[in-house]
Amino acid sequence: MKIGIVTLIGEYNYGNLLQSYALQTVLERMGHNPITLNRRVKSPTIKLYFLRILSFIRSFVARYILKRDNRLIINPFIEDYNPRYYADKNELIRFVKENIHRTEPLRSTQSMQVYVKNESFDAMIVGSDQVWREDYVFSIEEMFFSFLPYDSKIKRIAYAGSFGTDDGFISQAKIPTCINLLKKFNAISVREKSAVDICERFFGTKAEHVLDPTMLLNTEDYKRLFNKDSILKSEGDLLVYILDNTDEIKMTIESLAGQYNLTPFTVNAIEIHNEKSYNYKFLSVESWLRGFYDAEFIITDSFHACVFSILFNKPFVCIGNKGRGNARFDSLLGMFGLENRLVDDMSRISGMMNEPINWAIVNSTLEGKKIESIAFLENALKS
Repeated sequence: MKIGIVTLIGEYNYGNLLQSYALQTVLERMGHNPITLNRRVKSPTIKLYFLRILSFIRSFVARYILKRDNRLIINPFIEDYNPRYYADKNELIRFVKENIHRTEPLRSTQSMQVYVKNESFDAMIVGSDQVWREDYVFSIEEMFFSFLPYDSKIKRIAYAGSFGTDDGFISQAKIPTCINLLKKFNAISVREKSAVDICERFFGTKAEHVLDPTMLLNTEDYKRLFNKDSILKSEGDLLVYILDNTDEIKMTIESLAGQYNLTPFTVNAIEIHNEKSYNYKFLSVESWLRGFYDAEFIITDSFHACVFSILFNKPFVCIGNKGRGNARFDSLLGMFGLENRLVDDMSRISGMMNEPINWAIVNSTLEGKKIESIAFLENALKS
């Protein structure tokens, strides 16, 4: 089958790229021909200017009110940011070109309509990632396939769709339209357990709870990506992957490193800044993955960092990150009985570093959920 995938598009987010890679890989192994619709923004637009202003406000609040030292606080799925930011994402672009099939840029709903009309798609899949979180996308209606003709025979499937949060994900004015569009779906699955209830309460439809696409692949699949001579072993054993850093977190990491004789390292973008600009150089996706494989312990506030900690069976602690959506963490960790790995109090981290994880139970649960999730995809495409 020829399958079109609609998901968040960007080259600033490792988890987003890897979920896209994983879903395409799984579909290809099923014998299908998937391609991701490369939805991009027209520039300039009113929405783009709004996003630039929002980026500045978020950065100002983070730096001067919350006292966080990170400067690249932007919506990672909208291109052409504040001109003061420059990011070297060449390695991420290379990964996309080598591993992810995308269409040419489609810069409007109309261009998506034309593209789909000219191609003989058998199915469309929306997901994964926070595709149903309105402030993360160009058009929330597109994420419910508004660009497909109402009477189209193309199968409409949601795989591991996510609202990101438990409330405020879609404006009230747009929910009726999304409800009508969702009625046309052939099969619906969501990434968070709480989203099952959201689909029933807000949209009057049933949804299955499935794994994030990254968890459908095995660790050997990811090791094949970074087992290259060019991907060097990480220079440390305590991986610190923090998206929203604070002085408290930095002090806690420094204390823990000394207490447990560990060497901290990170796979965050490397920051180079001067008085006029903030420059960032992103590591390759392969080096990012290698960091999780090499670590003895991981401290993070990232959803997909938790995912790869679990996949590589690495003990970890997740620092609560409500601004980015805690529902994702609650659902993921709850699925594996790891709720206690999510902390809000930095003083709890030290105790967690001595608390073992029963990986036999975790891995058994993962295999069971993987079978269920792949079965959902297979059945959805057959029905």
